[in-house]
Amino acid sequence: MIPFTNFTTALINIQRRNEGLEIAQEKLLPDEEKHLDSIISSFTEQIASVEARSVRARGNTKTHGIVRAEFIIHQDLPENFRRGIFAPSRRLIPPG
Repeated sequence: MIPFTNFTTALINIQRRNEGLEIAQEKLLPDEEKHLDSIISSFTEQIASVEARSVRARGNTKTHGIVRAEFIIHQDLPENFRRGIFAPSRRLIPPG
């Protein structure tokens, strides 16, 4: 089964453009913040307009999630894990 999986993954990857990203490196999409604000606004409007007893019927709550978090990279992180965003010790707090 593994060779088939590897073959399928290779077929998918052939069609993708190489953007020079490292493994697990993220790239923001154009207007990503605007799209995120739109999703938050849509969910806020839906929640405000739906009666509590009918929420389950109006949407699948497992489809999307919105999380605001603080991300801390501790100073005592072992050297072999200090790569990419984990290299400097710091605290990342999202805006807003």
